[in-house]
Amino acid sequence: MDKRRIRNPQTGKFVEADVIPVTGLTDPSFTLTLEDGSEILIKVDILEVARLPGLWDPDGNPRYFVRSSNTMAVIKSSEELRQPE
Repeated sequence: MDKRRIRNPQTGKFVEADVIPVTGLTDPSFTLTLEDGSEILIKVDILEVARLPGLWDPDGNPRYFVRSSNTMAVIKSSEELRQPE
């Protein structure tokens, strides 16, 4: 398992975290319908997941650091919201 230096969000200090390979990601995108009638597509690209050593959530599960990037596209909007010609 690879290691990566990641800043601990609780202490601000760097720790050697275990990089965990991601499997089973089927569709990292979704569509949101907004109250103004617009629809936007959001795609999340997972770049890296790492387990932070010695950190757990309130339920006792390990804490993970997820590095990702988001892409957004408007797929539908009403005519009155569009830029005038």
